[in-house]
Amino acid sequence: MINNVSLAPRFSCPNCGTLYTVVPVEPDESSGDRDVACMTCGVWLPGRDGGLVRKYFLLRRIGPAERGRYTVV
Repeated sequence: MINNVSLAPRFSCPNCGTLYTVVPVEPDESSGDRDVACMTCGVWLPGRDGGLVRKYFLLRRIGPAERGRYTVV
């Protein structure tokens, strides 16, 4: 596991471009087998990477002027 979140890989939502840091962690009994919704546009992001759970930490949202350009399909 990466202890310093600033060193973790970056991930941009493929729909709206919201920027996240993604930290892979070992699953536990509370870890579901589900995807995660983007905090800006609601599109589903992968919840797992192989046997690891992906934890998303929001770094930067898109601005309100840009938000209206994106539609979840």
